Amino acid sequence: MKGFAIALAAAGAILAMAHPAHAAILGSETTPAGSAFANACAGFETFGGDPFPGSAFNNGDSITGVLNCQHSTVSGGSTGVILQSFSGSDGGVSFNNNASASASTGFIHVQATNTSAPQVDFAGANSNAGWNDQVSICTSGSPVSCSQVAGIWFVTLFVDGSLASSGGGAWAQMWVGAYVNGDLAADNASSSHNKAFGDINESWGGQAFAFGASGGDSMNVPGMFLTFAIPVTTGVPIELGFFMNAQGSQTSHGAGTTLTTATVNFSDTATWAGPGVFVPNGSNTPEGVTVQSLSGFDYNQSYVPEPGTLALMGAAFGLIGYFRRKS
Repeated sequence: MKGFAIALAAAGAILAMAHPAHAAILGSETTPAGSAFANACAGFETFGGDPFPGSAFNNGDSITGVLNCQHSTVSGGSTGVILQSFSGSDGGVSFNNNASASASTGFIHVQATNTSAPQVDFAGANSNAGWNDQVSICTSGSPVSCSQVAGIWFVTLFVDGSLASSGGGAWAQMWVGAYVNGDLAADNASSSHNKAFGDINESWGGQAFAFGASGGDSMNVPGMFLTFAIPVTTGVPIELGFFMNAQGSQTSHGAGTTLTTATVNFSDTATWAGPGVFVPNGSNTPEGVTVQSLSGFDYNQSYVPEPGTLALMGAAFGLIGYFRRKS
């Protein structure tokens, strides 16, 4: 199994990282199977400390005059779309921020932007989105086999976006995780080759990725494949979800009227990248799979936009070459 994880890394796919503590992205534990969730909040007096996915936001509650939130949960292949903005002044300093989120099965879009100053009381914008589904896999040999075999299902999301910050205390962060039966997917030996990107001060336990920029830093993510190692038994249904958070905020408060800006833009896409492969426990040989789902979404297809499809094909050919050399 370790050899397979190394092969994935060599082929250009990045495996989900694990950290010592965990908190859930909003919606990840409440979205029914076969549904998608979107939430956006904008305002101030709620973004103190380091931004952390899902904290201080609960299914769209608002505080009049301080925080505006909305949320949507949709099913049947529909797309939930939420837009939220806030502008005002605090301590004589004007600020404005906005967030947007949309999701349907297989697709997530999040965006958050904040322009404020340290004198404003922790202004920011936050968006959460994702989907949850009941799925089962069978190995796609000839014939297709749904016999109950335990192993690891390697699945991949394609993400494309950017983060930028300017000024002291400006913080931009994006976080995405895989959820199994409502919980962040537990770390395992196959998810140990992991990465965080940029300025990340938070920690969590389980399979997730984080991207961050602060204090004038910026980061482009021009198409990246993120691979998760999901423990499954073929032929046995599980609930599998992917949820994403974006936050642009001012994380310091005090004297200062110079405007700062934090922007997270993953509104291009986070997209399901195909059915992945299954590796039985005790084996290094990947097997193709077919996926069945409660929602009816076709997980057997890749929805990666061009030219990302070519990169994914290159990664797949790299894996095939690796295992041929091993044999």
